[in-house]
Amino acid sequence: MDKKMVVTSNGGEDEAQFKPEYDRKSELKAFDDSKTGVKGLVDAGVMKIPCIFVHEKYKLNDLSIPDGIAALFSVPVIDFEGIDRGSAQRGETITKLRDACEKWGFFQVVNHGIPTCVMDDMINGVRRFHEQDTEPPGPQELPALCRDIVIEYSKHMMRLGIMVFELLSEALGLNPDHLKDMDCLEGLYMVGHYYPACPEPDLTLGTSNHADSGFFTVLLQDQVGGL
Repeated sequence: MDKKMVVTSNGGEDEAQFKPEYDRKSELKAFDDSKTGVKGLVDAGVMKIPCIFVHEKYKLNDLSIPDGIAALFSVPVIDFEGIDRGSAQRGETITKLRDACEKWGFFQVVNHGIPTCVMDDMINGVRRFHEQDTEPPGPQELPALCRDIVIEYSKHMMRLGIMVFELLSEALGLNPDHLKDMDCLEGLYMVGHYYPACPEPDLTLGTSNHADSGFFTVLLQDQVGGL
């Protein structure tokens, strides 16, 4: 592999670094053509992540949080218990929801009514899908090893979505069914990510900066954390 010298500036001082030159497009194509994904890297026992996954250092530095700063922030937690229409608790919840959306843009929901066993089964189903030995079926097919839980979990998500849309509508001073009547509940898009342990976590990110395309996103986090 050829090498080239790259001169960078750091605090007014130039430093020369030798970096390997590689064809990113070709490596990406080879990775996609392998059809094994990240699981293939895990199965191969790689100790160094491929260059296509290495992020530029300045991007990683921008995401670092100084010691002590993280403790000053706490994700808003919204309790959905007792929020039937007309209840006093519903009004308090809407106020907290409005504040979280205006100041944070996201929040954690507790007492949402989805059984823990369903959430655990969904996480395990996603893991089984990604770790299956055979090639996954077509995009319109749900493999048997996760089909039932995906269908069940989707039903719970739709019920939760209805509740969130009602609360968001009321937080905007609108009729509870306003967003629903705008057909905001007509679609459900599910994505199951797979992030096995990384041998060099200081060089990469699970997901880079992005914006979701849906109206709003519900995240189910496993025990590893990081979302």
